[in-house]
Amino acid sequence: MRNCSKVFQTIHKNSLNIYVAIKKKRLSLTKLVEAIQDYHVDSMSLISSEFQLGYYLRQYTKMDCIDEVISYSNDRYYHLKEIRDVVNMDLIVDQIMDSRTYDLVFQFYYTRKLWELIFGYQDDLREFYVGLLEHEKKKVFERVMRNIDNYYITMITK
Repeated sequence: MRNCSKVFQTIHKNSLNIYVAIKKKRLSLTKLVEAIQDYHVDSMSLISSEFQLGYYLRQYTKMDCIDEVISYSNDRYYHLKEIRDVVNMDLIVDQIMDSRTYDLVFQFYYTRKLWELIFGYQDDLREFYVGLLEHEKKKVFERVMRNIDNYYITMITK
C-alpha cells in the first residue's frame, strides 16, 4: 500500500501535466497504466506539457468547486446555491476561496479526471486507488468547508 500512496501522490502532484499529455497524445494511457502497475511513475513528474492554463481554469472554476462542496456536504451550504442569482457570487467566492485553496482544489479536480481515465481503461486498479482518491477529496473539500465557515464567522463578528 505504501507504493500505491507514493504513486498516487506523484500523479496527484503532476495531474494537470499528465492529463494534458494524455489528451494531446504525448503520453499513452497504456504507458501510464504500466508505470502505475510497476510503481515507476517518478518519470511522470518529468512530463511537461505546453498548455493554456486559462483554458483549464475555465473548465473548473471556483464556483464549480463551491457547487461540489455543497453537494459533498449534504447541502449544508445550500443557501449559497439559492442566492447565486441574487448577489454577486464572485465576491463571496473569492473571499471564501483564496488562491492557495483553489490551487489545491484545482489540482484535485485534474487528479480525479486522470484517475477516471485510468479506471475506465484499467478497472482493476480501482480497488487500490479509490480510497486514496476519496481521502484526498475529503481533505480538500473539508478545507473549503472550513473556509466557508470562517467566512461566515468573519461576517458575523465584524
